Amino acid sequence: MWGQKKSKTKNSKIGISLSIYYSNKIAERKINSLREKLTQDLRNSKDLEIRKLEEQKLLIQNISEYITMQNKANNLLTLPSPTKKQIIESQKLFKEAKRKKRSRESILNRINFHKKKISEIENYELFLDSLMHGKNEDNTNNLESIIELKEEIEAYICIKQNKSKFKSNRIKEQPSNIKEIQSPSGLKIQIGGNNRQNELISLRKGKKGDLWFHAQESPGSHVVLKSSNGLVDEKDIQLAADLASLFSRAKANKQVAVVMVPIENLQRISGALPGTVSHRGGKVLWGKADRAEKYFHHK
Repeated sequence: MWGQKKSKTKNSKIGISLSIYYSNKIAERKINSLREKLTQDLRNSKDLEIRKLEEQKLLIQNISEYITMQNKANNLLTLPSPTKKQIIESQKLFKEAKRKKRSRESILNRINFHKKKISEIENYELFLDSLMHGKNEDNTNNLESIIELKEEIEAYICIKQNKSKFKSNRIKEQPSNIKEIQSPSGLKIQIGGNNRQNELISLRKGKKGDLWFHAQESPGSHVVLKSSNGLVDEKDIQLAADLASLFSRAKANKQVAVVMVPIENLQRISGALPGTVSHRGGKVLWGKADRAEKYFHHK
């Protein structure tokens, strides 16, 4: 009887292990499928915005002569004795120059809009690429993270009806699956995996005393060192700066300028995407992406 119980326990453990293995494999296939689709969707959206931007740049070239028209009209009116015909011609030139100037301002606004959209798309491409770092062996969490990113992309970039077979099981009010690691001193370091997570860790859950890190003048993830929970060490700060450089578009650089700001000095920019902030003051540090990479390989 004892031997039979031992055998049943062993078989049960094998069954659980197999179940976990196959569940992870199924989740891995879904992750790869979503990654490929999101990569293509982002590429298509980026190509479309680039085409629209180039169209607007061509338009701006065609109407840039409004200054020449204004000068020509001024020259006519400053003649010693302009004729009636010259006065009428100058009025027409002024009117046309004014129309072109208004058009130019409108086109410049559209150019800035398309540039902003391209920057946002590149930021999502970065988030998608960053999902590979610190990958959890449990693909269920990885799948939830990529589905959450997909829903955000569909909401802000590739506007679609929400009919996907892949939907997040997470209740929107609940915390996201934030990437968290432990600093050398044992403090928590949080890394945003999408814009909503950036907003969550920096603005909604950040506490006075926490430190915020971000690659300077480069799209990337928000990194928050939870220094409100204990004494911070220079090694903690350096690791946070290295992580901010790794999870940024500038990660290929040998060194990345990273700004460190007390979290209470952050302010959300109204009307922008979630997680878009401005800050007062701050200190510039140098982060190295390769050091952060080594940390993930050796932790």
